[in-house]
Amino acid sequence: MGDRTATGSGWTRRDFLRTAAAAAIPIVAGCAPRQVFAEAAGTPAAPLPKPLVVDAVDASWLGADGAPVPSVVEKILEKGLARVTGKSSVDDAIRELLSPTETVLIKFNQISKNYHRCNAVLLDALAKLLQGAGHPKEKILVVEAEGATWKNPVALDYPGAEGFTKFEEAVEWETGRTRLTRLVTKQVDAIINVGDLKDHNVFGYSGAMKNLSHALTLMQGPHHFHPESKPAPQGFPCEACKDPDAGKEIRNGNPEKDYPTFIPGIFRSKHLAGKARLHIVNALFAVLDGGPTPRNAADQFRHDGLLLSRNAVALDLVGLDIVQAARKAKGKPSLFRRRFKPTYVSEAGKAGLGPAELALVEKVTA
Repeated sequence: MGDRTATGSGWTRRDFLRTAAAAAIPIVAGCAPRQVFAEAAGTPAAPLPKPLVVDAVDASWLGADGAPVPSVVEKILEKGLARVTGKSSVDDAIRELLSPTETVLIKFNQISKNYHRCNAVLLDALAKLLQGAGHPKEKILVVEAEGATWKNPVALDYPGAEGFTKFEEAVEWETGRTRLTRLVTKQVDAIINVGDLKDHNVFGYSGAMKNLSHALTLMQGPHHFHPESKPAPQGFPCEACKDPDAGKEIRNGNPEKDYPTFIPGIFRSKHLAGKARLHIVNALFAVLDGGPTPRNAADQFRHDGLLLSRNAVALDLVGLDIVQAARKAKGKPSLFRRRFKPTYVSEAGKAGLGPAELALVEKVTA
């Protein structure tokens, strides 16, 4: 199954690893460093395919009663899945992403609550398509889908949940360190990441990557990895932890200075970016200001679609561009004029997790 998983550069993992082995160079999961490959081979490198982002749209998704129309949302999802995988049927698309023997986690966004009542409709459509392609219901786990009714087949292992035991292995990068939950390290083989398209008051923008990097269900102490956080003291007590030493594991450097590295640093884990087979960002309704939890209708806009990609960085470059355009249309300043800017997106590209700029992304409308 791992050989079929896209790296986000347009190659399969098998292609990626074979080329890296031949060149005898280290690689960062998610994106192949083009210049290094060219120099190692001694010849100009053929351009790699751009990672694909599909903008699957249908303005009829919202009914006259102001509620999502389930059949339309399902069709949006179907055409997006087929296009993003290059398959002619949704069943083949699902099988391209997942093996029926794998346990998959569908991860929504708790902070958004049940944004415009879309969670239940999206989850129902995803679960229906997964099971229709032969994926067993008992191999589907769901978290943070407020407003949806889904009974997980097992007790989930994360703080606050019935099955919580302890945090597992650490994820560490130059400016920080945290630990992941057993839910993501032990209980699941794959992730379908379902975020929401919105501006964000402390990171500038939120879409795909941040939905996995800052989640109580997936990691320890996400609140310590915000730009306005204080440096974490060694040995502080960990709320909701049964492990008295858990606080000793947190390191967050200088948050105000280092915050652009936090999201890429956490996201790049083999259990997050490495297990994420598909990223979906709900852009049916989106947020241009006041996010992540907007209060004013004027700060929201209809995009009427779902963004899908197998590379989170590519998707976030497209999502950020959509939010920026919506802000410009309303006469609002660029998100890059804020105190805390969404620079983590390009930082993730520079770290090898995907493209570093929008020009390196292939965006198609379905």
